[in-house]
Amino acid sequence: MSETKQILEIKSPKSGAYREDITGNPMECSKCNGMGWTWTFDSGFHRERKDCPLCNGTGYVKPKITIEWEPDNQHKR
Repeated sequence: MSETKQILEIKSPKSGAYREDITGNPMECSKCNGMGWTWTFDSGFHRERKDCPLCNGTGYVKPKITIEWEPDNQHKR
C-alpha cells in the first residue's frame, strides 16, 4: 500500500529569528481512517458512534511543528 510522506528540511536561520512555527499539509486521521468517528461502548455494552478524539470529527489532522534555535556552547570558535 502506498503512503504519503512530508519531509521538512531544517536550515539554520539567516535572520535573528530564534523560533519558527511550521504547519504541514492536512492528512487523513489515522485513528478513525478519515471517517471522523469511532465506535465506543456505553455502560450497557451498546455500540455508539462518537466523534474521533484525535481529529474532533473532521477526519483530518495536520502537523504543527515548533523549532527553537539556541547557541551550541560546546562548539566555540
